[in-house]
Amino acid sequence: MLACYIFTTGDFRFVSATYRLFKVPKGSADTCQVIYNGGITGAEDSFKFDCCYTFKANEVVEVDGEVASILKHSRFADEFTFQPPGGASERCCVKPKAGVVDPFELAVQLGSEGLSAATGGCCSTQSADCCK
Repeated sequence: MLACYIFTTGDFRFVSATYRLFKVPKGSADTCQVIYNGGITGAEDSFKFDCCYTFKANEVVEVDGEVASILKHSRFADEFTFQPPGGASERCCVKPKAGVVDPFELAVQLGSEGLSAATGGCCSTQSADCCK
C-alpha cells in the first residue's frame, strides 16, 4: 500500500512516499464491499488507508481482492464489516481511482488535476457524491 504526499516550495516539488507491506495468506481473495466501523482512535470519522482508499465511517466501499485480503488478515479486521459485492448496502458504493504504484507518476497525475500545496496531501479522498 502506498501513501504519498506532495510538498511545494517555490518552483520545487517534493514527493514523500511511504510503502506499507502486509503478509497475507496465499491464494486469491474475492472482491468485496467493506464498511469502516469508525473504531480506530483518532480516525473515528474516516480512515486514510493509502493513496487510493480513504474509508469514511459507515460508508460502503468496494475493494479489490488484494485490499480485501489485507483488511481481513491484518490488525484492521475488527474495524470493518465485510460483505459480498452487491450486498444489501449497495445504495452507495464508492470506488477508488485506479491505483498508481509509482509515487512520481502519482505526483504528475495529481499535479495535472490542479493539486495545490494548500491541500496538504495528494491522495484521493473518497466522497459520497453518489449518495446525494
